[in-house]
Amino acid sequence: MTDDSTQFDDAPISRRQFVRLSAATGGALALPGAAGATVTDERFGATYQYALNHTPEGYAVPTLVEFSDPSGVAAFEALDVGEAVHTTTEPTPAAYAKLTTAEARQVADLPTAETFSHSPGANPFWRLGYYPFGVFPEATRSVDFIDFDENLRGIRELESRHPDRMDAFVIGTGHGKYNYLSDRTDPREVLVVEVTNDVDDREAFEDKQKVMFSGSVHGDERAGTEACSRFIENLLRGEEPETATLLDDLALIFAYPNPDGWTARRPQYDSYGVPGATLHERGNYGGDTNRQFPIPGWIDPSHKPAEPLGTGLDGDSEPPDYVVEEVPDALDFVEHFREYENLTHGADFHGMLASEYFTQGLESHVQSTNDEHHDLAEMNRRIDDALTEEIDSWQTAGETQRALTGEFNPSVFGLSAVPEEAYDYSPSWEGIGYSGTGYMKDWMSQPEEWGCLDMTMMTMEMIYSNIAGGNVYDQARVDAQVRAYRTSIREIADHASTDVETEIETDGETLGYVTTDALTRTSDDLSFLDSDGRTVVNEEEYGTDVAASDRETVSFDVESGRHSMTVHPHAEPQGDHPVAGLADAALIAPDGEVVRDFELVSEDRVGGECCGMVTWNVTDPQAGEWTLVVANRFEAPTRLVARVSTMGTEGGGPNPDPVDAVGYQQRAYESSPFQYFEDLAGELDTDPVAYTVEEVARGEVSTDHLVVIHDDGRNDDAYLDALDTYVESGGNLVLTDTAANLLPALDSDLAAGVTADDVENRGRTYREPDRSDDENAYYVAHIGERNDDHPLLADSLDSQQLLWHIAGLGYATNKAPMTLVDREAFAATDAGVASVAGTTSGLVSAGSRTRAADDATGIHFVGSLLPPAHQREIHPFGMMSYGMTFFGHIVLMNTMGFEQVRTVDGEVVKRFGWDDFAVEVEDPLDLDFDRETDAPVYTAGQTTQQTITATTDDAGDAASDGRVADTVPDSWNVVEDYGDVAGVERLENGRQRVVFESVADGDVTYFAEAPDGLGSTGRYEFGPVEVDVDGEWRSVGGTGGTISVVGVGI
Repeated sequence: MTDDSTQFDDAPISRRQFVRLSAATGGALALPGAAGATVTDERFGATYQYALNHTPEGYAVPTLVEFSDPSGVAAFEALDVGEAVHTTTEPTPAAYAKLTTAEARQVADLPTAETFSHSPGANPFWRLGYYPFGVFPEATRSVDFIDFDENLRGIRELESRHPDRMDAFVIGTGHGKYNYLSDRTDPREVLVVEVTNDVDDREAFEDKQKVMFSGSVHGDERAGTEACSRFIENLLRGEEPETATLLDDLALIFAYPNPDGWTARRPQYDSYGVPGATLHERGNYGGDTNRQFPIPGWIDPSHKPAEPLGTGLDGDSEPPDYVVEEVPDALDFVEHFREYENLTHGADFHGMLASEYFTQGLESHVQSTNDEHHDLAEMNRRIDDALTEEIDSWQTAGETQRALTGEFNPSVFGLSAVPEEAYDYSPSWEGIGYSGTGYMKDWMSQPEEWGCLDMTMMTMEMIYSNIAGGNVYDQARVDAQVRAYRTSIREIADHASTDVETEIETDGETLGYVTTDALTRTSDDLSFLDSDGRTVVNEEEYGTDVAASDRETVSFDVESGRHSMTVHPHAEPQGDHPVAGLADAALIAPDGEVVRDFELVSEDRVGGECCGMVTWNVTDPQAGEWTLVVANRFEAPTRLVARVSTMGTEGGGPNPDPVDAVGYQQRAYESSPFQYFEDLAGELDTDPVAYTVEEVARGEVSTDHLVVIHDDGRNDDAYLDALDTYVESGGNLVLTDTAANLLPALDSDLAAGVTADDVENRGRTYREPDRSDDENAYYVAHIGERNDDHPLLADSLDSQQLLWHIAGLGYATNKAPMTLVDREAFAATDAGVASVAGTTSGLVSAGSRTRAADDATGIHFVGSLLPPAHQREIHPFGMMSYGMTFFGHIVLMNTMGFEQVRTVDGEVVKRFGWDDFAVEVEDPLDLDFDRETDAPVYTAGQTTQQTITATTDDAGDAASDGRVADTVPDSWNVVEDYGDVAGVERLENGRQRVVFESVADGDVTYFAEAPDGLGSTGRYEFGPVEVDVDGEWRSVGGTGGTISVVGVGI
């Protein structure tokens, strides 16, 4: 019943075969009814005959032929036809092969040939119920990916063999793909499998701890399902002895969501809008299945959140009609998994394009306590250790990918086909470059009181398991993927059976924090509750074909007064090529500004969040004609589909009504970042102490450490004096978020030297409700450049940068606020020493002003950790109180010298924190530079002239000594023969350093050519200026600039 159409044998195929077959399939199947021949035979099953008649002449259809007697097998073998040939005489004489139409005719001429069936799948004889190599053969013995119906039947087979340890059942159906053969929609089953000892003892089952694995939320990312079904079989037949010993107390649950995306590969359905394209598809009928979960915080109005509690979130109402119609499988999934008790750990398996890591673990974007952070981190550490031992297998997989996929190989984009490491784990933004909303892992991880599951959960990504390359089946690669995910299942199950606890040792020291009601957000604050206004959501889809290695544009109009806009450029199969393209993209506003851009290839990956591309959110979009530019990076055509959703409020104030936007009423909530400190109660030797601004002003602070996350009281002299007294008397003051605005107001020697002009509030602050969200805000709050030797970053991973998760706090992407301090001003303390732990955009985002280089007390600063919730975007399912990442938690604990001690089953496995506080002194430099750019916008290939002028004496001295440089995007060509360029250095962060000759007057000039490739359109950051101080390059804050490039012909 499937069409494995394009290509793929049971052994690795050549690149020539791959390109030939993929081109043939896509070209002939572009329209319904396209056929290489018309063949009819009463022995041909209906689906098989349809496949023959709706594929090109040379296309090989997976075929099962049953014969009347064994002589038919010999006669078939004598024909020497077909690919991936397998024959059997048990339980009936039969042969499997991939046959072209002409070959099928030859076989049909055999008098003993009785029936012909379309038979896609891993096991060539699954339709016969014959499993000589296992129900789900190992990938090296399989002829293709596991088929949807093959999986259903195989799971039922295993259940019949092991009824005391396995239960399988259907929890619902998807919307279904339209069947061109039967002229109807085919809803298919959402399957769940439970594996444990005495599975039918439901009372005992309810009490057991449960671990869950989801294999196919994205239908074109096959590695998860391939691993899950094989793991189930191996476990039941005794080949996973370590996991089997856990099943008295542990139940494993396997879910197979998104049947639409899985079944899209069959010839009677369309895939990506192309009937008979025979490709697995990413999402379900309603779009991306992994954006449809009802999480607290920001919900993109273009998504379709599946909340079974109904429009009123009360359990008595029905979900919105469009949700019931379009995403029934997501609804059924949410409803079913809410019924489980003691569901504690799990993973949602995915696939990605190219990466320097073979497998990546992506942490959930949730509100996590200290223990929850460490539970997830320990689970990832175990997986990392186990997968690293599999080094040979994942390197082999990379080599296989290079041989198979030719122009789809990541080496074309400058990345090695062979991953550099087995595993990495991080939040999504750090790992694969994006953040978003509606993810399964986030819904399963959030607390139960928000309708979530409170699990230790993550997404796992597998390299080369994606639509790019046409879902090519290769035994070696799929085998490595299966083994990696089976190892992950094994480690997660074992980890779940352990007891992970983490204490925070303070050495008797105490923690206080300053509260304010100004950071509290409640659902009662929302303007639509007292308004007769109306929220309007408009969705449109625009499309154009993009030739190989070409550029195209799509234009669309946006009305005035729109609250927000979501733009999702999506590349789909087109023309004579049945794979989704990969592209660079840029979004240009009516005034010509490039407001969003996406570069396909980064330093360590290829692709973005969906089929290699990205989703953009724009607040208060300009009225007028917008332009989307896409540059195809493949030597093959693709189809660009741009989904544009705009939302506006008509007379309803700044807050859109979620009932109008997505069909759900607002869940009541109260959100306060101070919940973080309340959750630390019981974790420290002494519970944190809350102080009001007034109590601080009265001198009532008695704790060793005081954390301030806001600038309330900035005009209260008594409060400021009390903070000065606290620091001068030996207290340790920690300022985060907008509390940095207090630095200029403090008189303590450790605070001196920072003026109000030295503090930059990027993005909207809690005191500026009317300020544009996009004004200098960040995609996410992060430390850009780390000083790994600084004690504030002690025991964090080198890759960790993200400080807090945005979506659960109501922030859309590009809306994250940070408060940053000029680096030179920060270093200019009149007492003690200043040291920088990290910078963002050349400004200090983490640093310390301490009494001495070996004294941990004084004033510490972190630019963003605990912002208040952001209520401007729709958030019908409530709001988190805080979203601090594990990295942010480590940094904050390090500001106070607290040590986190992780134990597993009572044994200490890891300590987090610095042993001895020691910093390198950041000597202040009286440096300032101006940047002059000859134009703000350039066309592709045009040359910019950059002039850097010293505006202080020390800056002039630095320039005249030849110790000044500028930093430039790597894609720009610096013209070294002109200007004051002494040399150009390539940096590891994907940029280049332009070093200048000595210039007596303190001015330096250079020229750089804009990129001229298809992906040139976009915004480029120049700077900051750097100065060489004792052999170390130090950036000068406030010296950067942005240049826009618009491709020729736009």
